[in-house]
Amino acid sequence: MRSLVDPTWLLVIALTMVVFAKFKNNRIDRAVKLVGRVSIAVLVFLSTGIATLIFDKVLATETSPKDDWSPEFIFVLGGGYELGANPAQDFLGTESIRRVNSAAALWQQYPSSIVVFSGGQPGTAGLRDATRHGELSSKQAISLGLAESRIIIESKSLNTKEHPIEALKISGVNRDS
Repeated sequence: MRSLVDPTWLLVIALTMVVFAKFKNNRIDRAVKLVGRVSIAVLVFLSTGIATLIFDKVLATETSPKDDWSPEFIFVLGGGYELGANPAQDFLGTESIRRVNSAAALWQQYPSSIVVFSGGQPGTAGLRDATRHGELSSKQAISLGLAESRIIIESKSLNTKEHPIEALKISGVNRDS
């Protein structure tokens, strides 16, 4: 979801203010006219190829990893699963499958990495083991060729805020991992 503080939204709001001021009173204050003109100029500039070139150069300054670089861990945040009538009928949701498939493909590039399936399923306490989401995810990953010995299941975190907190409790994981 986009933030309402996004610069584009601010320009749209400024233009809306100008339009309402125009209909409310034919005599528009100089400040409102100035805001309208500046907003239109900025929107026109942002819609040109020149702005794209400028922003592309700024964003392209990111450094690429060295050729011999390899991640220590690949974290896969939980995307949920569907409860069946019994545990054998449980299955991963579409978002979880996408995440597991992407992690397995990434692991193929970096087979020395450890894959951490992170996240429990809120609302399933008493119905399923806390590790159920991780078990389903690891089963899918193993079917895609990921080595079982390279998998860790973290099942305590229930949301995105808790994922990094619980991840730091895993042996070998630190803030630089």
